[in-house]
Amino acid sequence: ASKFLTDVPEGVKPYAEVQQWGGYGSGISYIDGSWTDEVNIWGSYDGSKNTGGTLYIKGQNWFLDRKFYVAANTDVYLVEGAVLVLSESNAKDLQGGCNYYLAPGAKIATPDGVELVLNNGLHMYNHGTIDVGKLSVNNTSVLYNSNELQVRGELSTENNQSVIVNDGTITATRLHTAGSSHVQNNGTMTINGNTDIDSNNNTWVNNGQYTTNYFYYTAGSNDVINNCKLTVRELFKINLGDT
Repeated sequence: ASKFLTDVPEGVKPYAEVQQWGGYGSGISYIDGSWTDEVNIWGSYDGSKNTGGTLYIKGQNWFLDRKFYVAANTDVYLVEGAVLVLSESNAKDLQGGCNYYLAPGAKIATPDGVELVLNNGLHMYNHGTIDVGKLSVNNTSVLYNSNELQVRGELSTENNQSVIVNDGTITATRLHTAGSSHVQNNGTMTINGNTDIDSNNNTWVNNGQYTTNYFYYTAGSNDVINNCKLTVRELFKINLGDT
């Protein structure tokens, strides 16, 4: 609970004072809607890894025509009511090892068709809202949703033990699970197109309510398990390539 904040902690200085000039270091700072320039935190090496420290976000922050970059292994906190809107170049360039904490009422968004990419061990914990054109979770990354995730296109999980856990509500046009990824639904998921499960090594587990138009289970994973309510509006198909 201590990670999901109502406001920026007392004593934290603005980004302009701590980070702006040169963009280096691993300090602690915040931005709000009054900041209209780039965020460009290159970070510093702590002897074992590069880190950008801690960034708090409050207010309305639109990065559609300016850069949003924080170094790997940075903690990013969106406090209650914060909004972070990312362009295509920003949304696909989130750095590995970062932790994003979205408090209730906070939001991350992209325009239609723009994909938010979670890659290389990035963890995103959503107690607010994520509203994006597409979303992919790749290469040991984790997406945990306890409130609302809206994907206007495809939601996908890829290789190397990437994980989606839903304890809230998820809607998407398509869900594609691949490689050694894992999807666990404990809440409500609605996929208004295809659910495509096509890897021998991935996991799809439904402990809640899962609704999809089409369900295609076309690989031999033993970890495709429905424990609760699965509704398929059109076609449910099992066609295992390994017989």
